Amino acid sequence: MQFSRVEPRSQLALSFLFICCSIKPALAHDHFNPLSLENDEPGVENVDLSVFEKGGQAEGTYNVDIYINNTSVETKNIAFKNKKSADNKLSLQPCLSVEQLKQWGVKTENFPELKNDPNGCTDLSLLAGAVAKFNVIGNRLDLAIPQIALIADPREFVPTSEWDEGINAFLLNYSFTGSQDHDIDENRTENSEYANLRPGINIGAWRFRNYSTWNHDSDGQNSWDSAYTYVSRDIEFLKGQLIAGENNTPADVFDSISFKGVQISSDDDMLPDSMKGFAPVIRGVAKSSAQVTVEQNGYTIYKTNVPADPFAINDLYPTGGSGDLYVTIKESDGSEQHFIVPYASVPVLQREGHLKYDLTVGRTRSSDTHSAQQNFTELTALYGLAGGITAYGGIESTLSNDIYHAALIGTGLNLGDLGALSLDVTNSWSKIKAGDVVSDTLTGQSWRIRYSKDIQSTGTNFTVAGYRYSTKDYYALEDVLDTYSDNSHYDHVRNRTDLSLSQDIIYGSISLTLYNEDYWNDTHTTSLGIGYNNTWHNVSYG
Repeated sequence: MQFSRVEPRSQLALSFLFICCSIKPALAHDHFNPLSLENDEPGVENVDLSVFEKGGQAEGTYNVDIYINNTSVETKNIAFKNKKSADNKLSLQPCLSVEQLKQWGVKTENFPELKNDPNGCTDLSLLAGAVAKFNVIGNRLDLAIPQIALIADPREFVPTSEWDEGINAFLLNYSFTGSQDHDIDENRTENSEYANLRPGINIGAWRFRNYSTWNHDSDGQNSWDSAYTYVSRDIEFLKGQLIAGENNTPADVFDSISFKGVQISSDDDMLPDSMKGFAPVIRGVAKSSAQVTVEQNGYTIYKTNVPADPFAINDLYPTGGSGDLYVTIKESDGSEQHFIVPYASVPVLQREGHLKYDLTVGRTRSSDTHSAQQNFTELTALYGLAGGITAYGGIESTLSNDIYHAALIGTGLNLGDLGALSLDVTNSWSKIKAGDVVSDTLTGQSWRIRYSKDIQSTGTNFTVAGYRYSTKDYYALEDVLDTYSDNSHYDHVRNRTDLSLSQDIIYGSISLTLYNEDYWNDTHTTSLGIGYNNTWHNVSYG
């Protein structure tokens, strides 16, 4: 029998290998023994440091800079508590009340489930897509809130609390012109002078304005005439203006009328430039923090950053005419979304949610001293709906007697590639005067259509406004008043067409205007105009 001998060194190596293979891997969390801290006060428990072992921070009140969607809103003390996220991670979350969220522009009324708990905190997760991140080192709280859940202040917005009525002042604008004509055959010279004065006085919120003219000729004739005189002041909560005196009613619903009386109407000068005129609302959905770019006719007209989730852009500057809006959403990973928003406009179109109004009570006035005058009232309103639709209407009526009443209703449409269109119908109830005889009440209707279209590829702008009086008994207010004047010469209009066309050419542009009226006595009036405009070295001519 043979025996093999194991050397001592080999025996030691085998033993070491056996021990290594027998060791199981083990992991241990970092742990700080709180008993290492001195605590001499009897009855006081040791400090719980487990939150720090898990990467958390101490709860409490922090003075933080608050940002919503990367926009600074406030710096204040906010209470924080540690909460676990869906993936079981611990992080400090702010204690925010419903009132604080509303103060920062969150549309809390759209989220009735947002309520304060007994500690005065609301659950931010109830705002779908809302996320709070706290940078302890930088003392910065970032709130990512879907843009559609925020009351977005338009560009250049200034709160009414920061408005200034200006200083008390006296203003005077004026112009003066004179001419001299010499007749060689008659050996006679004639002189004439003309001046207009536009004085004004500002006292607090009140404004006084006047427009007066003066004419003088060689025969010694002097005449002073006042075109208008009125006082006015702004009414902030109505975004409007009060005018008392001589003025004109707006012409976007009924025909404009000169009057002496009182008027309350919306004032677009109280709006930031980004909210004046008509522009569509752009809606979309961002998959992440994204950059939104809007282009029209090859030019970038808007660029902004939005958080994830739905967004709405409602503060585009009005560009006039038409031209589709090309929208690009560039996500944080570099991917892009593209879509088109149709855009075209006619005068009655209003932005979504915007109300334009006018209320006038007064007496008609005219430079013709023989013209009849009546007390009247007029109320008009235009309101922007979703989808590029505007609803509008109005009423007009004499007050001192029953000779005229009218009601109008209409709608305006942004048709995108097809242009923009408005259509309305007016019903009138009139009593006209023929000689000394006043007629019974006559009822008539008038249909009106207005259309506008820009053809970008050819540089063509086309606008047409057609009026057709569908019945012979339709009258406008001034038509009825003319039948009561001392020298009535009224021609009863059957239909009227206004057409305007402009075309860009290599050097400048040409324009064509056509005006035509047909009357019920089979006569008509036609006017045609052709123009040319160009610019040369910053000098415009045409």
